[in-house]
Amino acid sequence: MPRTAIHIPGLVHQNPIPAACLNGTQLITGMIAPLNPGTQDIPDELDAKLANLFGHVAAILDAAGATWDDITKFNFSVSDDTVRSAINAWWVEQFPDPDTRPARHTQVVAIRGGVGCDFIAHIER
Repeated sequence: MPRTAIHIPGLVHQNPIPAACLNGTQLITGMIAPLNPGTQDIPDELDAKLANLFGHVAAILDAAGATWDDITKFNFSVSDDTVRSAINAWWVEQFPDPDTRPARHTQVVAIRGGVGCDFIAHIER
């Protein structure tokens, strides 16, 4: 199966790159920003930023024919380590069973909007 770029309406990068790439059974995203859908604007409130991130993840999964169960690794980039607790609330809501959660790494870095993520998924076809 050839490599396929995954583009999401409402999630547009400033650079000529897709939101994700599907190659065989692997789905890998670039950095997902907490942009309001269809804009380059980022909300001020952390909960709204996380709602945007998780919404963009859902849209990417849907466009690739994948589900949340296909995700094997999540990376979060945060500008402040205190953001972890807010991420944890969304994380537990999305992945309530601790025995089936994907791996996760959170790294403190300078990032526009204060938070972003990327993920890897393996899609059985």
